Amino acid sequence: MDFDDKLEAISWVAREAGSSAEELSEASAHIAANLYTNYFNHYAGTELDLPAVPDLTA
Repeated sequence: MDFDDKLEAISWVAREAGSSAEELSEASAHIAANLYTNYFNHYAGTELDLPAVPDLTA
């Protein structure tokens, strides 16, 4: 199975740092759930319950 070169490099670095396949799978699941939640909230127009952060000036 061929993977994206960047994804393969990230996976290799994570494994070299000591992450197991189970840990990488769990991290991917959390990222997917967060991404789906963000898309849904954007689509549904969910109101934020925090005040807006002021713009940064350089």
